Amino acid sequence: MRGGLVFGEGRGRVSERVARQAERLAREHGAHFRCRDIPGEGWRYWFTLADGGNNANRQTERAVRSSLAAAGLDIRRLA
Repeated sequence: MRGGLVFGEGRGRVSERVARQAERLAREHGAHFRCRDIPGEGWRYWFTLADGGNNANRQTERAVRSSLAAAGLDIRRLA
């Protein structure tokens, strides 16, 4: 997403179960979870929000991180 807020970036392949759970939790807050094999870089994952920099998106980021933590998913160690 151009101009969007990106957070929770990491390297490594994420299992399908974890990817589905992370996407479900992110969507509950209006965010998206992405995981992709990028040529020359390997597997990467990240979360995105539509507009970067505004206060509402920072609150959404905190809400997503909180939901992931409550579900037992460590955003720094998804892979």
